[in-house]
Amino acid sequence: MNDLVVDERPGVQAPSNDLVATSKRGPVKAVHVLLPLWGHRFIQQFLEFSLPTLLAPGNIPALAAELPCRFVLMTRAEDLPLIREHPSWRRLARTCEIEFQQIDDLVTDGNHTATITLAFARAVRSVGEAMLDTCFIFLVSDYIVADGSLRSVLARVQDGASGVQAGNFQIVAEDAIPLLRARTDRASPALSLSARELMGWSLDHLHPATTANIVNFQLTHNTHTNRLFWRVDENTLIGRFYLMHMIGIRPEVTDFVTGSSCDYSFIPEMCPSDNVAILTDSDDYFVVEMQPRAHEAKHLKWGALEPEKLAQSLSEWTTARHRRNVGSTLVYHRADIPPSLPDVVRQADQFLAIVSRHLSGTPQPFRHHPYWIGSIASHRAATRQAMSSDDWNFILGERPPSGGLDGYLHRLRQRLFGQPPEVTALHPRYPDYQVLMAQIRRSLPANGKVLLVADRPMVFAPWITRLNRDMFSLETDRLLAMPAEQFRAMTGTFDLCVMFLTEGELEQTDGLLQAVAAILGKDGKLILTVSNNRTRDIRDFSPKFAAHAGRLHRFDFALDGVLYVHGSRSRSAMQSGLVQLAEAVRQRSPPHIAVAAAKAGLLGALTLLGNLRARHAHPEPPSHGYCSSVLVAMHPTLPPAKRTMPDLQRSPHQSRWDKEYLRMQSNAYHHAAHRSLVLRDQIGLEQLGLRTNQIWHDDPQGLAAVLARYHFVAKLIAGRRNVAEVGCSDGFGARIVLQEVAGMTLYGQDPIAIEDIRRRQSADWPMAAEVFDARIAPLPRSHDAIYSLDAIQLLSPEEENGFIDNLAASLASDNDVLIVGTPTPEAGLNLTAAPGMKMVARGRHLAGAEAGVSTEPRAHSETRASIQGARSYARTGTELRLAMEKRFHAVFLFSMIEESVLAGSLANATYVLALCCGRRKPALDALA
Repeated sequence: MNDLVVDERPGVQAPSNDLVATSKRGPVKAVHVLLPLWGHRFIQQFLEFSLPTLLAPGNIPALAAELPCRFVLMTRAEDLPLIREHPSWRRLARTCEIEFQQIDDLVTDGNHTATITLAFARAVRSVGEAMLDTCFIFLVSDYIVADGSLRSVLARVQDGASGVQAGNFQIVAEDAIPLLRARTDRASPALSLSARELMGWSLDHLHPATTANIVNFQLTHNTHTNRLFWRVDENTLIGRFYLMHMIGIRPEVTDFVTGSSCDYSFIPEMCPSDNVAILTDSDDYFVVEMQPRAHEAKHLKWGALEPEKLAQSLSEWTTARHRRNVGSTLVYHRADIPPSLPDVVRQADQFLAIVSRHLSGTPQPFRHHPYWIGSIASHRAATRQAMSSDDWNFILGERPPSGGLDGYLHRLRQRLFGQPPEVTALHPRYPDYQVLMAQIRRSLPANGKVLLVADRPMVFAPWITRLNRDMFSLETDRLLAMPAEQFRAMTGTFDLCVMFLTEGELEQTDGLLQAVAAILGKDGKLILTVSNNRTRDIRDFSPKFAAHAGRLHRFDFALDGVLYVHGSRSRSAMQSGLVQLAEAVRQRSPPHIAVAAAKAGLLGALTLLGNLRARHAHPEPPSHGYCSSVLVAMHPTLPPAKRTMPDLQRSPHQSRWDKEYLRMQSNAYHHAAHRSLVLRDQIGLEQLGLRTNQIWHDDPQGLAAVLARYHFVAKLIAGRRNVAEVGCSDGFGARIVLQEVAGMTLYGQDPIAIEDIRRRQSADWPMAAEVFDARIAPLPRSHDAIYSLDAIQLLSPEEENGFIDNLAASLASDNDVLIVGTPTPEAGLNLTAAPGMKMVARGRHLAGAEAGVSTEPRAHSETRASIQGARSYARTGTELRLAMEKRFHAVFLFSMIEESVLAGSLANATYVLALCCGRRKPALDALA
């Protein structure tokens, strides 16, 4: 590594002569400005504030005047329309070439670093060999850029530097936004701010996180900082940065590794010669970030910063490059540099010398940095990519409890039941897992690559991490909906696929087999197990499996064998008993634990006896119809080159069977569909919800109340990625929710209504719609938020528990959210009932409804009716809460009176909603 030497100007640093000599590779031929951008708030901030400053004459226009310039925007498909129509964006398109790169597969909530790094790396690699002659400028969306800053970056690269680094600081967004708006010329999309003008604003509105980093302020400090400042005078700060932004890079190599976040690894990976220039004078380059005042507030403490404690924090993450960065002094000034600058620089040197003495002797590696290992593991989990054992080790990171009652119960559970699929004979699924493990052992290749596919791989994560082999995991719905680029990277790579399916996922089997056929290698094998998770009506599993067994027949697969694990009513009863036992133990109060201990001996003995009798699988199904699981072994018959690739452009929520089913429904029920739609328009209610267009005709203000519910739901689940509406009507209100979430699926019982929703599908409002009855089974795939408005009112008390259980089981995790809404008996007194409809309050009939007589509607109330002969069961807020508390630890009630939402259950409310979280785990989850 070469050292850097200080230029004659105070605070300016330039490469040494030897370093410059090594970097002369010919002129730069192009410049690419890269920006990852997603999310409504960030897009609006970028378009209104950041982009206009980039259009200042000394920024992007200066780059375009010097070299062929391309602005590469990396964003989600859904965000493009908002961006393209903005005046500043149209101005940018006239200034330089524009390119869009889609990063839907990279975007995750709460892990922006991984998304930005992976997006930057993809954009650089997309240029190919030409990257060696291209200057890349890396921007983020909240930068406010002084005029001339980007021109300075390009000039350093044209002078021979391979990398250009710079520092910046934060200002208070709430203060800066009014100033920027007042400064904006509405007639021009560009905003030109000189470095000293922007510096003047910034010094007057420093962010609390920035002032906490001023070492000679001493009133407050940041416990986890990567940059330090010293005040020189009223117009000047100096900065000493461990972490600098790689604002510009001309790569020296094409085979760089993305081994940590971009500001940790891009410079050493892409510029191995360390030919780096640092921009140290704010007159040359000045950029500030706008952040809300509360940003990083949790890291701020009172009192002066102690160098010894700072060193402890820095030792956790700083690389060798970071430790060299701090040797450069960055000067920020809104007036001429004062003569007292050298004295303050010496103070900074003395402080940093103490920090240096307390730093760990070995810097952290820039490749496979500890922070990156965790970040990329979290990113893979959030985007549901294949997870390796290393990823799961990080995700499961915290050690299980080792002391106290928690530790004792954890060890006891592990000792008694084991960990799926390696469980003891006391586990209720012991026979099923025994058969599966025997088949896996026979099929495991010596040094092969294994993929585990399941709805919830987390259950099997501890098992995966204990295996000393190359094993990955993937959710079932992710395998079906995986972007083409990720799927092609997996094709032909796995020697064995182990797939766990539930009864509700049988409808996806044909799509799953088509995907598995493509990812298995030449001699690959598939082991598929379908579990009967019913606790009642367990015999109904058999006809459901038989109805979908035809999906397992494919001409590109051969059947190696089928094994049936016989079930019984007694085994099912033992499983239900263990559900109650697990719940009692989870309560952890002495009475609950005492009762659980009393039951444990009897349940354990009965479970052991039943498991030992059922431990052998059979090649024939049981004659009595009870079956706890079915295991199918298969292998592809065609060589990898001849296998059919999945339709990677298909909707992830619409299988081939769905399309064929709708085609048949359309042909068989064409006349009935027309008649049904006319009928619904007449009476104003579909089988599971209101038809909004009829409400608009009959009662426009009533429509406002309906849409207010959707608006309230949308705000409660804003930011969720994978939302489901259960019991949808015409999908109209779902658009309100879709504005706040990343993706939606609508489920309804009526095939004609679902077909109508699909027919009216809009590219601007992409929502999958599926025919499904949630009373029968959990949804076909998991969701991180589910809401159901008005559906539960059509369910009797006998149907209620199964419906709620299925919705709860369809949540992706115990911390996800379910919202259920229903009219109250108070609302029923103000409804107009359709002929033959019975409005029933729990325990009493509503006045007039038993005879099918229309009661007098209150002004502005919504008009309701139903299909001939339907029965509606109204619920009070208390009744709804009690129903939901059987399945959730936390239930919060809200009442609506027309369009107004109020907390709690109110006597005069016409509508109530229950917000539920903290799912109570079923037995298998608890025992796992």
